[in-house]
Amino acid sequence: QQSSFQSAQLPDGRFVVVPRQPGNEGLDSLGPLSVWKPTTGEMIVLDDCTVETRLVFEDLPVLCDDGDPFFGYSVAVSQDGQELVTESYAPEGGAVELKFWDTGTLNATRTVTSAIPAVGVPGLDGVMTSDFLLYRGMVLDPDTGELITTLVDGNALRGKALSDDGSVLFLATWDGIARRVVTETWTSEDWPANDGGNRGLALSPDGNRLAAAGSDAFVRIWSTVDLKLLDVIPAPMASDVMWIDTATIAIAITDGARWMVESLDIEEIRREAGERLTRSFTDVECDTYRVDPCPDLETIRNW
Repeated sequence: QQSSFQSAQLPDGRFVVVPRQPGNEGLDSLGPLSVWKPTTGEMIVLDDCTVETRLVFEDLPVLCDDGDPFFGYSVAVSQDGQELVTESYAPEGGAVELKFWDTGTLNATRTVTSAIPAVGVPGLDGVMTSDFLLYRGMVLDPDTGELITTLVDGNALRGKALSDDGSVLFLATWDGIARRVVTETWTSEDWPANDGGNRGLALSPDGNRLAAAGSDAFVRIWSTVDLKLLDVIPAPMASDVMWIDTATIAIAITDGARWMVESLDIEEIRREAGERLTRSFTDVECDTYRVDPCPDLETIRNW
């Protein structure tokens, strides 16, 4: 049995994964960094290094067949799908190497050292363009590893979403606050996206709406233009959210144990509500509520 500790999807549908396999005496074996094709089960190993660890990372040796002590245990794919970046495992305070790969050829293209020392947990936040990458709430230069700016506390980050052109970045923190960041200037604007803590963010395919899953049992839909609230969807125990299309969202419940699909199309909601009706008003109900003429079932369905 094995699962993935970290994963990211490539443009061709394959996944970059860091497999986790249960071991003895509470130790899990992590690695090697691989590309997995779900339709065939084919696995291509990018780097053969593994590490044995418990839930909390310790200063444990990295085991590599080729002697190169690079173990990629955190992954992200660039916005345009052309590059993959992996973060090497390092003990707390150690130097973190970022290795970049071409997603087409799966060849490593360069390695840079991050200006941010390791803290013992994965740091890549899954957002990267040709100009920047997000690392524990901080913005790094992908060519040099140097720090550009700090946006949020990495420990507080609970969700992120980047516009298709990379010009606007949305971040959500545990306290319910969301932040809209203009990446050209790194200026930002905050607003309360949820009354409780944030659990996830997702941009609609057209980029006009932002869905924010909250720990207060609601998913809120916001305008990305003026940050006005557009809709509120009850979603107890929501853990994340994603858009299926411009009118439909999927909400992960209890960390993905099940999913709830909700339509935001008013006409579709009205039609589904009408189809669920099984009867019209009775004559007594029409008299009581002064409904005249008393409608039949088809009339109510078309209201």
